Amino acid sequence: MVTVCVILTCCKGLHSLYGSTLVFDTLRLGYPDAEVHVFDNASMPDVRHEIRRRAVECGAVFH
Repeated sequence: MVTVCVILTCCKGLHSLYGSTLVFDTLRLGYPDAEVHVFDNASMPDVRHEIRRRAVECGAVFH
């Protein structure tokens, strides 16, 4: 059985980018083999690329 992990992100500015990407620092500790999908919920374009980078870096699919 495959574990599926779904993450919803929403970042409205640089001041909250740290909190929006914090999950990626430890995601693979808790879910090392999970299929991970990250859905962005209208984050600002200035920060969306960083969220995408961090998601892909840990093996997630970014939507």
